[in-house]
Amino acid sequence: WLFKKMGTATLQCKKEHNHMTVTIDAATTGLVDKMLHRHNTYRTTMVIDNDTNSLKPLDTYEKKIKGEKERVKITNYDYVNDVRRYKIWRNGTIRRENEIKLEKKVKDDGISAFYNLRNEMYGEVKEGASFDICTAYRDKSTDSKVFVRLPAKSDKLSKWDQGGLHVRFAADITMDPEIFDSEEGKLVILFTEDLKPVGFIARDVIGFGDLYGVLDEEVN
Repeated sequence: WLFKKMGTATLQCKKEHNHMTVTIDAATTGLVDKMLHRHNTYRTTMVIDNDTNSLKPLDTYEKKIKGEKERVKITNYDYVNDVRRYKIWRNGTIRRENEIKLEKKVKDDGISAFYNLRNEMYGEVKEGASFDICTAYRDKSTDSKVFVRLPAKSDKLSKWDQGGLHVRFAADITMDPEIFDSEEGKLVILFTEDLKPVGFIARDVIGFGDLYGVLDEEVN
């Protein structure tokens, strides 16, 4: 599509005592919103794992609005009994609920995995680094693959630095396509030297094609 601005997204991080809550809220705007209304909200509350020093999720909230349809999923993690419990609502009516045993290899949801990647809990983020990250998703676990490269070695991404974003690394991520309604689940995140995310490309999003985003405003 030729639209230069199809929507906006905000990322908010709040720390209270030993808990950290991250909320991502994204919605279509303008003419696109009138034609294809979308509004997604993702929120995870996390705590530091004393054994690994990484973040682990306590509860997650996900709401997806597509036109007149609304889907909400809430997941709670019980580390005492090693289970996670989730409920799914569609247009206000509970459609599914389940309790799933936590696998030892599954330590994250999508948001905690993103922050643990930035905090280099999986290893040093550098050119050529690759990571396999297993996350909890619905009633299953899903594997995401991350490959880190320099944007200057990409066919298109080097032009992003012209806007003063100071892009140092590009992380190619392949995940479950259902997570952000794409054809193949391919996402590129652009990081600065200190691993601040300043841009992204979501490939083949259903109904939209490739979506490009850049950091527009930062508030401390």
